[in-house]
Order: sequence, then structure tokens, then C-alpha cells
Amino acid sequence: MQGVVSNIALQHLACSVLLILCCVALIFLEVTQTSISRIGYWSGILVFLPAVGAVVAAFSESRSTLIVILLLDLTGLVTCIIGVIVSLVERTGNPIAIFWLEFAALLFLVYDLVLVSRSMSPRCLSRSDTAAPDEAECELETPPPPIDFIPPAAAAKLPEYSELSPRSPPPDYAAHTPLPPQETQLSLFFFFFFFFFFFFFFFFFFFEK
Repeated sequence: MQGVVSNIALQHLACSVLLILCCVALIFLEVTQTSISRIGYWSGILVFLPAVGAVVAAFSESRSTLIVILLLDLTGLVTCIIGVIVSLVERTGNPIAIFWLEFAALLFLVYDLVLVSRSMSPRCLSRSDTAAPDEAECELETPPPPIDFIPPAAAAKLPEYSELSPRSPPPDYAAHTPLPPQETQLSLFFFFFFFFFFFFFFFFFFFEK
């Protein structure tokens, strides 16, 4: 295992934390307001397994382990789909809060499923364990350069660039240098958005009762 935790490993851990929160909330709702189907109990327990698998996936590169985690994610997906359907049909307990918790867990499982699929790609698995630290990262984890990236040799020279000398004052670079494009961190946006989304609906529907 490498000394530096990769970006994909951090996303696995974030998925695991969010899934565990969903499991705890589902079981807590079932304890406070019991439903006929006991959906909070069995759904919370079955979704907890992929949450543990996401932690293992963050630190494991074995193909067999990733396949088991992939199956756990698929099991969790089926569980959440059934839970969403049951919460729409059943009227006992707290079906609205259960629905949103199942839906949030479903999205987190889909995201973790994509991460596991990327980790299982042949290009990632073909990396040697003895590779140098700067070459050990999977190519899928190294983002490509932006579309508008210009190599230094092809970049346009600033005004009065050819007239620069140690005795002349430097030109006003701030007036001629465009601002760099703002990078969009989709993964961080995803987790923060659904984190607040999860807690908003959970507390809203819980205290509404």
C-alpha cells in the first residue's frame, strides 16, 4: 500500500461514511416509528455491508476483493430500490423520511460502484507494487490537462516582453494576464451537496412528526 492515500481512496471513504450515516438513520427511524415491513432494520443492515466494503476498497487493490465489493454494492442497490418501492407503498412508520434515506443511499452506492469499476480497470490493476511513488498512481486518477491549456512555448508573450532588461521596471503583468479558469471539483460538490441534502430531509421530516 502506498504512503499517500489516493483521490479514489478518499472518495471510497467518503462514500462509506455517508452510507453508514444512512444506515444509522434508517435503523433509528425504525426504532422510533416501527413499520409493518420493518424496512429500516433490514435495509439498514444490508446497506451497512457495502459501507464496510467501501472502506476495504480504499486500501485494497486485489481483483478478487474488488469483485466481492462490487457484488456487495449491487446487493445494496437492489436493497435500496426495494426500500424505495416499499416506502412509497407502505403508510406506517415514517415513509417519507425512509424514502429519502433510501434514495440518498442509492445514489452513494451508484457512485461507489463507479469507483470500484474504475479501480478494476486493467490499466490500474497492471501496475506493479514496486513502482516508483510518482508512477504508482493509476492513470485514471491523473486528470488530463484542461481543454484550453497552452504549453509555455506556444503561449503568447506579454507586451514589452522583448524589451525587458534588468534596468527597466517590470511591466504591469496583472493588467495583461487573464485569470486562470476555475476548476470544478465534481466529487467534492457531489458529497457536500448530498450531505446537506441528506440531513435537511432527515431532520425536516423527523421533526415534522
